Amino acid sequence: MNETRRYTVSGLVQGVWYRRHVSDAAIRIGLTGWVRNTHDGKVEALAKGNSEQLGQLLADLWEGSPMSKVESIDSQQADDSDVPAQGFEIRW
Repeated sequence: MNETRRYTVSGLVQGVWYRRHVSDAAIRIGLTGWVRNTHDGKVEALAKGNSEQLGQLLADLWEGSPMSKVESIDSQQADDSDVPAQGFEIRW
């Protein structure tokens, strides 16, 4: 059964290829959704998939890109109305 989760990632995650890392991981895992920078220096991602896929994404979020430093991740169940029908997008 699919579910949708919203992740808010804090730390050194903007300007260090973090969004590309998240997008590449989500595509590899087979998730749909998006990732974007927020105005307060965090990165937000919305992903839809099964619990195993979402668990793998969470591990990839913690790993981050080579130059990033993840300090915390907030994960919450979310509505899927903003999830694209297919693919995973980097939003601006």
